[in-house]
Amino acid sequence: MKRATPRGEVLDTMTIDIEKAIVFWKGTKMRGMGKHEGVILFSSGELYTNGQVLKGGEFMVDMSTIEVTDIPVHEQIPRQNLIDHLKSKDFFNVDSFSTASLFLKEVTYVTTDSILISAELEIKGIVRSVTFFSTKKGNQLKARLTVNRFDWDINFQGNWLKNTLVDAEFELTVILVIENPLF
Repeated sequence: MKRATPRGEVLDTMTIDIEKAIVFWKGTKMRGMGKHEGVILFSSGELYTNGQVLKGGEFMVDMSTIEVTDIPVHEQIPRQNLIDHLKSKDFFNVDSFSTASLFLKEVTYVTTDSILISAELEIKGIVRSVTFFSTKKGNQLKARLTVNRFDWDINFQGNWLKNTLVDAEFELTVILVIENPLF
């Protein structure tokens, strides 16, 4: 499929395999003394190329799929309590903001397998610019970004103590699998 840019450039569109693509998240607490981690699933995603050069892309994740992986499945109550808390207004407010998105705006190749990406990350309806590196191996792109949760209003409402127990930054590792890679 082709896509035209505002500058008249015609780009090829590649769809990601949403069954294999995933976002791993990790949040720490008490200055790294504790942590929680898990996954979020994609709902859609496309990459845009000009020939064999990556030019951009856009991705949506389904925030209702947020899962916790560091609490064993057999510990159902604490695991579900954390999942519910992450989906609540204290964190991602999934009832009001069911998706988060990433729009790749500028792509710069550092090497053939290392790419510097400037993007816009939208969480809870708040859009902020982020810059990160991505590596390409075969039909897979992998990127790790660290973001400050306060930039996206991911915090406990009105409780300074609870806000300081959870560290400000959390890490996202994004793995994209491309169905028919052109680049």
